[in-house]
Amino acid sequence: DEQEKLNLLGHYYGQYMATVLENQIMLNENGANSQAILVNNNTERVQTLSGRIPSRFAIHEKDEHIALFYKRSEHNDNALLILDHENEVISELAGLGIDESIYSSRFFEDTAYLVTFREIDPLYAIDISNIREPKLLSELKIPGFSNYLHVMNENYLLGIGMSGNSWWGGRGEVSLYDTQDLDHVKKIDSVLLPGYSDGYISGHQSILKHENYIVYKSYEDTYVLKLDGNRLRLWDQITNDSSSSDFLIKDHSLLIIDKGSTMKIALEADIID
Repeated sequence: DEQEKLNLLGHYYGQYMATVLENQIMLNENGANSQAILVNNNTERVQTLSGRIPSRFAIHEKDEHIALFYKRSEHNDNALLILDHENEVISELAGLGIDESIYSSRFFEDTAYLVTFREIDPLYAIDISNIREPKLLSELKIPGFSNYLHVMNENYLLGIGMSGNSWWGGRGEVSLYDTQDLDHVKKIDSVLLPGYSDGYISGHQSILKHENYIVYKSYEDTYVLKLDGNRLRLWDQITNDSSSSDFLIKDHSLLIIDKGSTMKIALEADIID
């Protein structure tokens, strides 16, 4: 099983953080020396990268190919890399966000989205339909940054992050991007949240999508946002009594469970067109 496969790589433990994917084991080196290792679960072929794969959302398994974003240590930029089922490099699109860090990424069908940041937020849209020649379609530069991306549908992309040019200079913000024309991705709406910490995502477990609703749990509050056509609005805001609160959707209602008590919030049943 997967644990046995990880045990085969026991000499990596302590030095690397491991993430088990469908056909790959992804290892990111801890400490100052950045190195990422991909191990194919089936063939045990290894690919070593001089850099770091920032999260599980930066790697995408499709058919017999793997697409991933990583921070290139030697060049201080970021790149999209496409590998075959033997973990051999097919193509690379480099030079993305020079001197910037990867803050978020997402793959959806034949499109890869990437956000890098230093002083301004470029959102890249990349066509990966031709695995031998990925193509940069657009680069949207706007103030602030998104440290989590979520695909609402084929027309809209949601970003959660900060409105200012640093963690300390702005407020939490949820942004809506129109992706119908990938050559001209644009930000069409946003909702500002009360505090700067509200833009920090501790993990994808903090996000729940239900039809045209997004439920997002920050450190202090749980927010319910609704996509109305091409507009984003704050549907409800609930103060978290503890950091261990949880939520789920049932019968078009949001249930927030905190310290043994349950709060129920009604949601409308309409669905995004």
